[in-house]
Amino acid sequence: MTDADGIRNPKAENLVEFEIEGPGTIIGVGNANPISLESYELPKRKAWQGKCMVIVKSQQKTGEILLKASSNGLKGAEVKINIR
Repeated sequence: MTDADGIRNPKAENLVEFEIEGPGTIIGVGNANPISLESYELPKRKAWQGKCMVIVKSQQKTGEILLKASSNGLKGAEVKINIR
């Protein structure tokens, strides 16, 4: 979670929801918070210290995976992953 200048907000704990399109699957999410009780398998996770992560697995096909992240009140983000 960063501001307009790209500075991470270490107090951000927003819920981030992930969505995937293409030949891939979300296999895990995390945030490094040692006391979090959230599921590692659902496609959403609260940020901790302004960060969270998603782990994507390809379906062993060529193509392009589009991974989207969104959070209420924040601008969403997306990344394209090329599978060779």
